[in-house]
Amino acid sequence: MFFRTLRGIEIACYAIFFALLLGSSTLLAPSNPTERVRTFTRPVEFDYFDWTLNAFGVKFAQGALGTPYYFAEDARHSLVADALELSGKIMQDEYQLQMIYTDPQVEDPESASVELRAELSQLKSRQAQLMPISEAFLQEQVGEVVDELGLTTGGQPIPPILFHITPLPYDLIVSRRDKIQSETSISLLPNLSVDQQAALEARVDKGLNVSSLVVPVGGIGSYPTMVEHTTDLNWLTDTIAHEWIHNWLTLRPLGMNYDSSAELRTMNETTASIAGHEIGALVLQRYYPELTQALLPPAILINLPLGP
Repeated sequence: MFFRTLRGIEIACYAIFFALLLGSSTLLAPSNPTERVRTFTRPVEFDYFDWTLNAFGVKFAQGALGTPYYFAEDARHSLVADALELSGKIMQDEYQLQMIYTDPQVEDPESASVELRAELSQLKSRQAQLMPISEAFLQEQVGEVVDELGLTTGGQPIPPILFHITPLPYDLIVSRRDKIQSETSISLLPNLSVDQQAALEARVDKGLNVSSLVVPVGGIGSYPTMVEHTTDLNWLTDTIAHEWIHNWLTLRPLGMNYDSSAELRTMNETTASIAGHEIGALVLQRYYPELTQALLPPAILINLPLGP
């Protein structure tokens, strides 16, 4: 029990450190253009601080409980598969719900979607229980692989491998009308409808005489890492490893100098991509071998000069 509590405290320390390190830019006083745009976006802005606290709470609880140690390997395998299948069902229901609300022939979408919304609520409730456990299993599995590759210190990944599956926020990009140049960008809530996005763009454009566009986000440099919902375990393990390599490099010169030049950014991204592919493939080969049959060509390890 003592060591599990100690593990939870360790995760807490790293979570706070990386949240401050990776999110330090949000603590700076925003420029005037940003503040002007925020007069339109404040009600729908994504709160990174709140998200980090919630994600940290989930990780601390899992770390303190030592969840992976209570399950045999075959049970871990089944729970991860169940979590991914559940995500697939939720995605299907959400798509059907969107079709109902966008179909002009449906006069009363709310009444027409009562049963579907009830089912979706039950599925999401089940997901809220199952997903943190499956995340803990995957963190442990990726950690064991990176340990065998010599990327740990004393058998422990530093920083700990932490990720949280969550809808990713949108990004509002604002540019001058007379020049294609991003003036500012603001993260928005992930549940904004297409109509809400278009209405926000119109208000910002008219109010500030600019050109704005709401776009999906490919990835976020947060800690714990934000990972989008998926049913593809190959993509998921690749992404977990890829983002952890970024965090790992943050403690080394290549990561510390990420913004120094385009060349260093390219080197950083290339390193994370190569290592992420290989680590993810090794996780599948060891823990989910039935999935490796469809992955061609097989992973070939490359000896990267990553250092200790």
